[in-house]
Amino acid sequence: MQNLTPTWRLAASTGPGHTMGAAFSMHRGRAWLGVLVCSAFGVICLASALGASGLWQMFGLAFGVVCLALVVNIARWLLHKGPYLVVSAEGLLYAPFADRPVPWNEITAMTRILAFGRSQFLNKTTWTRAPRSDQLNFDVGDLTAYPNSILRQISRGLQRLGGLPPISIQLGVFDAEPDAIVAEIKKYWTGLIAEFDPRPISRR
Repeated sequence: MQNLTPTWRLAASTGPGHTMGAAFSMHRGRAWLGVLVCSAFGVICLASALGASGLWQMFGLAFGVVCLALVVNIARWLLHKGPYLVVSAEGLLYAPFADRPVPWNEITAMTRILAFGRSQFLNKTTWTRAPRSDQLNFDVGDLTAYPNSILRQISRGLQRLGGLPPISIQLGVFDAEPDAIVAEIKKYWTGLIAEFDPRPISRR
C-alpha cells in the first residue's frame, strides 16, 4: 500500500494468521490532554457533590467517578503495546473494545458524529467544523460475544440514549486525520457510514 500517509504504519500481523492492515497508534499529546481535562472535570464534580444534596449530589458523584474511571482507562491505554486501531480485510480491531478484529459482516451499523466549534458574537452564532473531535460509533450483531464491564455498559447506554450505535471511537486520539481513518474503513465496510450533525436544524 503505497498511498498511506506518513503517520500510519502497516501492521505486519494482528495475531496468528491475521492479515496485514493499516495500523493507527494513539497520539500521546492528545491523550495526555484528555487525562488532564477528565481529571479536572472529575475533581470539580466530586467537589461540587460534597456541597450538594439529594439528586445533585448523586449526579456529581456519578459524573466524578466516571471521569476518574476514564482517566485510569486512558492512562492504561497510553501504556498499551502495539496499535490502537487496525483496519484490514479481516475486520476492525479496536484495542479498547476487543483484542481481536471484529469481522466486517458482524458490524451492523456505523455513524460518524460530526463535531463543531461554536462562537457567539452579539446575536450571531458561528459554527466551525472541528474534525479532530469527531467520533465514530459502530454496533455489532452480538455484543455478548465481546468483553464487557460496568464502565463499558455506562458508555454504551449513554450512546444509545442519543440514538447512536453503542461502541464509540474518538477519532481525535489517533496519529492520523479522521478523514483518512474513515477512508480506510470504507475500503472494507460496504455499508453506509451515516453522518450525525448535532447542530440545530436551523443552523445547518
